[in-house]
Amino acid sequence: MNNIITSCFFTSKNDPQRFSRLPNTFDPIKAWYDSIMEAGLNGILFYDDFDDEIISKYSNDNIKFIKDTTYKDQPFSAIEHRWILYKEYFKNNPYDNIFATDCTDVVVKADPFNDIKFTINQDSFFIGKENEPKTNRVNGWMMNQFNYCYENNKEVEGMVLDQPVMNCGIVGGNYENFMSIATLMSNEILRINPKEEECKARKMSFTVDMCILNYICYTKLNNSNIISGEPVHSLYKSYEETRDDVWFIHK
Repeated sequence: MNNIITSCFFTSKNDPQRFSRLPNTFDPIKAWYDSIMEAGLNGILFYDDFDDEIISKYSNDNIKFIKDTTYKDQPFSAIEHRWILYKEYFKNNPYDNIFATDCTDVVVKADPFNDIKFTINQDSFFIGKENEPKTNRVNGWMMNQFNYCYENNKEVEGMVLDQPVMNCGIVGGNYENFMSIATLMSNEILRINPKEEECKARKMSFTVDMCILNYICYTKLNNSNIISGEPVHSLYKSYEETRDDVWFIHK
């Protein structure tokens, strides 16, 4: 099987959640990189500003580094831009199965593609889920995004806000399912066309992909085909680094 785990690491503009640029060094992605190597898996990291020295040292048969020259001059944050990038790249470079993860707070603990729970659920979407707060409605950070992107949207009010918070840090499945999410995400980002100055005026981070993912999960996908929690990932923000019974640790 031709499987891949992918991520993005962009440093040429401010990170939308940390409000500063990430360091242009290998250290922030080291744990992600090492975990893929230890699991014997294949990875692709899209980057914009690494030195050639880093690329030469860490590229190998398992992990490719692919430079993206479009990020710096496009209007979206890195968090939104990645979905547009994934859609375009994997449309022309298909794999049997794909997981997209964060690379600064997610590590691989086991090969998901070789787990029977993955192979017998080939129609499923494997997506991270947060444990607290329990719903979108009681998560103030999420509600800021929803009020910006989907204000007065009855579909969101009726189908999304009282559901658990899905998290973009882990999204995967077979090629068709991954591409359906990447395409829906990309299309919604382009439709909403978030503006940094508008987000600042609302005192919110310049990122909207979390509310878009939740909107898509609960209105566009078949809910019964979404698998979260064990065995996909550890409890979100519980720092369960020693667990070996899940595929990914998400901080």
